Amino acid sequence: MRETAAFFLYLLACLVLGALLTYPVVATGLVEADPHRVMGRLAQVFILLGLWLFLKAMGIANWAALGFTAPRPVFVPALWRGWLVGVAILAVLAGTLLALGVRVP
Repeated sequence: MRETAAFFLYLLACLVLGALLTYPVVATGLVEADPHRVMGRLAQVFILLGLWLFLKAMGIANWAALGFTAPRPVFVPALWRGWLVGVAILAVLAGTLLALGVRVP
């Protein structure tokens, strides 16, 4: 429970930091996007940049703690299979959207 609370506190801190920096970033005029999109992207950047440090602080910054315990000869082919299945699923979805006219090239 403590780890979950720490994780949500970390996410909240990243969101607050993103919200605090949204106005100065939008005020510069360098970004031509809606403020809520800028805030979301800033929060995502902060989450991504600090995630490894957060995992190290929690003591789970190794592959085994993250669930990657399979030996390399088993893991790499499984990774490629999963990637190919994901690409195939997305290709079917994109093809369907194109065929129905929802999306146009």
